[in-house]
Amino acid sequence: MATKKELKQLYDQSFAQDAIYPGQIVEGKVVQVQNDGVLVDIGYKVEGIIPKREFKEPPKAGEKFPVYIVKKEEGGLLRLSKKRAEETILWENLNQAFEKKKTLEGVVRRRIKGGLMVDVGREGFLPGSHLDLFPRYNLEGFMGKRIKVRIIKLDQKRKNIVLSRRVILEEEKAKAKERIFSQVQVGDILKGRVKSLTSFGAFIDLGGFDGLVHIKDISYAHLKHPSELLSIGEEVEAMVLSLDGEKEKVSLGMKQLKKDPWEGVEKRYPPGSIVEGRVATLTDYGAFVELEEGLEGLLHVSRISPCGYLEHPSHLLKIGERIRVRVLKVDSQNQRMTLDRRSLLWEEMEKRYPIGSKVKGRITGITRFGAFLKIEEGLEGLIHISDLSWEERVSHPSRIVKEGEEYEALVLDIRPEEEKISLGLKQLTPDPLEKFKEGMHLKVKVIDIAPFGVFVELEKGIEGLIHISQLAKRRVESCEEIVSLGEEVMAKIIKVDRRERKIALSIREYLLDKEEEEMREYLGSGKEAKTSLGDLMKRSERRS
Repeated sequence: MATKKELKQLYDQSFAQDAIYPGQIVEGKVVQVQNDGVLVDIGYKVEGIIPKREFKEPPKAGEKFPVYIVKKEEGGLLRLSKKRAEETILWENLNQAFEKKKTLEGVVRRRIKGGLMVDVGREGFLPGSHLDLFPRYNLEGFMGKRIKVRIIKLDQKRKNIVLSRRVILEEEKAKAKERIFSQVQVGDILKGRVKSLTSFGAFIDLGGFDGLVHIKDISYAHLKHPSELLSIGEEVEAMVLSLDGEKEKVSLGMKQLKKDPWEGVEKRYPPGSIVEGRVATLTDYGAFVELEEGLEGLLHVSRISPCGYLEHPSHLLKIGERIRVRVLKVDSQNQRMTLDRRSLLWEEMEKRYPIGSKVKGRITGITRFGAFLKIEEGLEGLIHISDLSWEERVSHPSRIVKEGEEYEALVLDIRPEEEKISLGLKQLTPDPLEKFKEGMHLKVKVIDIAPFGVFVELEKGIEGLIHISQLAKRRVESCEEIVSLGEEVMAKIIKVDRRERKIALSIREYLLDKEEEEMREYLGSGKEAKTSLGDLMKRSERRS
């Protein structure tokens, strides 16, 4: 006969047997891994078995996890499922989250038409309209990210889940709005993260509610776009400039947290001072040079290059380039500063182009008095007509140089105060006058006849003058009495003026030299000859 203790055990086992039923979820403990499945103890009089296909990796003995009772097999063996237990628990949790409007975290897995699929334990559909407070057209940036969502529709039978991120953001915005408009005052400094950037400013997330920093309030510096200083996700501080509860707008300022660079600018940059700055902006009328953040001066197009004329500043300057400038005028009240670079370039010109150095350039213009040679962008030098060629008579510079062609020239003079560079073309070749010396005898050709004398050609491009008084040993009334146009005659060089580029010749002196030469030859021949004082006086009179 059974004892009371044995009867109690049989009773408990009978009660436990009746408590086990299909669909129930209980805790299981792995007893043994067999070929046909995993043997699990659930605290019942017999173990249960789970198919091995439900495990990615074989479990270890003693491992515990929830199991789903599928059914009781004949012989009392229980058929269990780990997978169905997990799925049942998941749906119970999802139902609870749906009913209690709990916030879930999910990972964006893929994009489909109309929205995104988000994994919250099971994939749910997040419509594009429920992604944010405003329409999002580019959803690629959310791929793979973990986001907060809420279930707004659940159909367990069809396994459909619809999610929303927008409802969470709306609640956060409402709370943040209430906090901001009830606690924050104008002048307060708030922290936030850059949420988005537009052409007109940056939206700052203040913890669920956005404030706008207008582009003009981001920095004292001139910005074309907020992205020049800010990036999305960056944490920033900003001052509250205005609050509008009706329109739900908060205006913020970042530059207000810094000192205005125009304060005391006259002391830091007095007129005449030379400073270095960065080219910030280029326009048709000049360049804005940033001397420090938020402090820019205008460098007019006429003051950028040495010559003063420049088609566009971009031909000589680049954005971001650092240059030296001179401060001309400062107006802190109107926040204006006028700069100059031209005078500095001229002050450095003698170092850059020493007198006597060679330069290369292109002829940009020709006038009756000379030609302009472009040495560099914005810098031209003048080659005067007298410095184009050693020829005495150059009727026009176009005879020597052609516009648009390149030439090499010599730097003759630099006058910074007049902003002029004088160049020479002819100085690159030897002066042809160097070979003509006073006292030389040579054959010349008459090329022009004037009342006061005749012009003769010594060689191509070199001319000289025989004055009417030097045409013969006697007095001459008209040049035509002695020479004719095109005639070749012998003459003597009596003066060379290299500065004035003039050569004076004489037929008379040549004839007298020939007479003396003949006399010396005669006297040296051994023949008897007498030279009286009268003969010497007559010869002297002929020279005078």
